[in-house]
Amino acid sequence: MQATRLQLQVRLVGGRVGLPSPPQVVCLPLEALEEMGLRGAHLFRPGRLIGVEVENGGAVGAEVEAAGIDIDLSPGHPDPWQYAFPANMLTPWQFPCRVDGRSARRWFDDADSIRGFADHLFTGRGFVPRRFRAWAWLGNGDRPCGDWLDRADLPIWEPGVGELQLSARYGEAS
Repeated sequence: MQATRLQLQVRLVGGRVGLPSPPQVVCLPLEALEEMGLRGAHLFRPGRLIGVEVENGGAVGAEVEAAGIDIDLSPGHPDPWQYAFPANMLTPWQFPCRVDGRSARRWFDDADSIRGFADHLFTGRGFVPRRFRAWAWLGNGDRPCGDWLDRADLPIWEPGVGELQLSARYGEAS
């Protein structure tokens, strides 16, 4: 029974465009992306990428129809707002995409676009982002999600921005 069960992990990852031609995205842990931004902001802004990685640890493949980021909003909004990654040239895998057993696929978008989307939720609708997590929509209808990250832990902000600066950005009382 174990061999026929999907074993997917969905997580947020960081990325940078590498040097080979055509350029390929180098995948990094989110923590490393933030640390690089703190030490060398002049080298890593703009160009920071945020990605969704779908890792298949089992033998059975899965069809990924879409991937993106859930944005948990202000209290009183029970459902997260979804940011779906658009088709772009940052990854060779477009949707739908097969993720075979014991393999992984990643889709990326630039941090500025994701931050702009979160800011537009606030300016256009009054929604304040609280947390972020990765999601993937599978061909069988399942929607596995990653762990929630506090808003200050997603490196879409300027390097060094923390919870106090985000509270001020969104007009929250301290």
